[in-house]
Amino acid sequence: MILRRTIVVGCHFAAIIISNYLAFYLRFDGDIPLQQINLWVSWVPLLFFLRAIFFIPFRLYKGIWKYPSVHDLVNIIIATASSTFVFFLAVRILLGTAVYPRSIFIIDTLLLVIFLSGIRLAKKVYRRILNRKGDNRLIIYGAGDAGEMVVRDIQNNPASPYDPIGFIDDNRVKVGSYIRGVRVLGTRFNIDEIMERYKPEEALIAIPSASSAELRSIVGFFQHHRVVIRILPSLAEILQGKFSLNQARSLSMEDLLSRKPVFSGSNGNTSKGLRGKTVMVTGAGGSIGSELCRQIASAVPRELLMLDRYENGLYETSLRLAGGFPGISCKAIIGDITDIRRLETIFARNTPQIIFHAAAHKHVPLMEENPIEAVKNNIFGTKNIAELASRFGVEKFVLISTDKAVRPASIMGMTKRIAELYVAGINGSSRTQFLTVRFGNVLGSNSSVVPMFTEQIKRGGPVTVTHPDVKRY
Repeated sequence: MILRRTIVVGCHFAAIIISNYLAFYLRFDGDIPLQQINLWVSWVPLLFFLRAIFFIPFRLYKGIWKYPSVHDLVNIIIATASSTFVFFLAVRILLGTAVYPRSIFIIDTLLLVIFLSGIRLAKKVYRRILNRKGDNRLIIYGAGDAGEMVVRDIQNNPASPYDPIGFIDDNRVKVGSYIRGVRVLGTRFNIDEIMERYKPEEALIAIPSASSAELRSIVGFFQHHRVVIRILPSLAEILQGKFSLNQARSLSMEDLLSRKPVFSGSNGNTSKGLRGKTVMVTGAGGSIGSELCRQIASAVPRELLMLDRYENGLYETSLRLAGGFPGISCKAIIGDITDIRRLETIFARNTPQIIFHAAAHKHVPLMEENPIEAVKNNIFGTKNIAELASRFGVEKFVLISTDKAVRPASIMGMTKRIAELYVAGINGSSRTQFLTVRFGNVLGSNSSVVPMFTEQIKRGGPVTVTHPDVKRY
């Protein structure tokens, strides 16, 4: 650290002396009169002192040359110009401008700005010249700020596996221009020609604000080419931390389909209703139950009771909440909603105030083959939880149902519909308020068909569809 600081300060001091001497050299066309040499020797110590002092408040000695910026250039210009002005006043008062050539002040200032900027860029230029290019040829869709950050990250990382071969951007004005030495090759309508000519292995969509519809449109232009498509996270995710190309990820179904969250934990009314309460979530180890737990925890309940009969999923949920919400009291409880005696013990010991009942068998084909289990779990399990909620004075009971309960055509849908009717029937019979919320298809949930279709597509097909006329969303 001390050695580095010594080198930095020494470079600045050397630049001050050299730039002032070269100013005299250029002013007199390489033949400096003896009188002017004596003048330079007499006054360079004062100039040196002034510049060395002025560089301190502008932190020119503390910059990291690996990351030169416009801010550094502005500081260099202001510090140099300020010290030149003070030196000019000193010379004018003591000598008068007739003795000290006025053009020296201007030439010296310009040279010093160039030298100080140059030594900051030298390391970057050196790395740029010697830096090897990665093996993965990368085409970047989006020649905006995010695209520029991608190229900058690649160029600043000697170990990067990528070689950015060009940009694609829908702004025709940008076509043919260069960003950090990488050319904008064309618009989306030139993708076929660009892919055929440059043959990239990967395409990165560098438009963090792109909607699902825009992503589908862009991906459609790449669909006939064997190329890995990756995207950047949302703008909000990028702003949360320093950008890195490592944040880029593969496309997922969620990126291409417009979906809204079930509810937001930041919603004022929801948070107020849960804050300070003892909240129970059944089926807490499942995909829907675990997300409910996460969002409920963000509302700061007094205690979160997580009930599930499957220990692995429940354990993973408890670990995630412990890491994400260390200040929230979360209790993982192993129990089966069909075991009424176990449930009575749980209610007696914990006295929940609000219940989100998400525990259910959801796999449609499996429930067709095992209807007794669907009835036992989805109907009688719900009945057990609801009756205990009434008996123990629970304030609110929320049944998490499914859109398959609408005109049910399956065992699973039918059992969930009966559970809805039962909950609606006992509402008003006690102080407990019973509510039902229907979820549509939840992408990536344990019962979703999307992960299976995705895996089938990765294997090259076929994609198994229940019926030729079926529509999946």
